[in-house]
Amino acid sequence: MGNDGYVEQGSFVVQGKVTTFQGRFAVGGKTYKVRGVETVAPDGLSFSKKQELTVDGKTWMPYASSMFTKVSPERSKDRK
Repeated sequence: MGNDGYVEQGSFVVQGKVTTFQGRFAVGGKTYKVRGVETVAPDGLSFSKKQELTVDGKTWMPYASSMFTKVSPERSKDRK
């Protein structure tokens, strides 16, 4: 649960470097279904995440796309 009360419930399936997930969450009294894929890069230092959502359970639309990258301790010091 987020500090704003956000809760997402669902399932995850991990196969190698790919995770698929699906679930649901509520905002403003409306329930949305979400699904997506997380893919770890071959070097293991980053992963991408793509999500879709639906209100009616039939029509899926892009929801979010993210890229996460591990930062080395040396690069982390430069950011301060």
